Amino acid sequence: MKIQIKLNGILVSREIPTSWNQVNFKMFLELQKCKSDFVKVMALFTGIEEKIIREAKIINLDDIILAVGFLKNEPVNSVPESILSYKIPKDLGYESIAQFEDIKDTLKKSSEMTIEQHLDNYPLYCAIYACNPYDWKKAEEMKDLFLNAPCQEVLGIGNFTLAKLIGLNFNTGQGFHPLVILLRNFRLALTVWRLRLAFIVRSFTWKKKQDISVKSF
Repeated sequence: MKIQIKLNGILVSREIPTSWNQVNFKMFLELQKCKSDFVKVMALFTGIEEKIIREAKIINLDDIILAVGFLKNEPVNSVPESILSYKIPKDLGYESIAQFEDIKDTLKKSSEMTIEQHLDNYPLYCAIYACNPYDWKKAEEMKDLFLNAPCQEVLGIGNFTLAKLIGLNFNTGQGFHPLVILLRNFRLALTVWRLRLAFIVRSFTWKKKQDISVKSF
């Protein structure tokens, strides 16, 4: 969605997302840092500094608030057939023992990380599947590419990887209790984060209605 902002008397245009389909994974990670600040969200979407966007005149702000209402909904995770033109194995099947072992080792190393730190590894999981023929060093070099991939696809691959690895380890009788806890905590964290974003949109909408009521009075 194209919006117009008046900065120092000059009207500038910016494109902002109006659905999760338009949010890449890098922006998804940055959104988590916005917490309960709508100004931070708008600064992220427009690429304009917070202190500037806070005082700027935004044309048709009410319509923009409605447009970013998608933040109230949880992104739909989907495992794509390809991501950034790289083919992804069906059902994220492992095509080599090296792939399986490297993903398992990466997850074990991240068992002590926070949810946010763990999410930082999701582009690496995408690279491990996308790298063909598989090579660990090459996958590491590729991982930053997937920060620009659609967030729902990266989340789908990352979350499915966790669930798949849990299933494989339980089926082989090894167990992977820390990973089960990690996946459970991630789902909880995502729910809390989504509710926080919903609060941002609702509270800012309420403030605007209050402002309008006061002006009318």
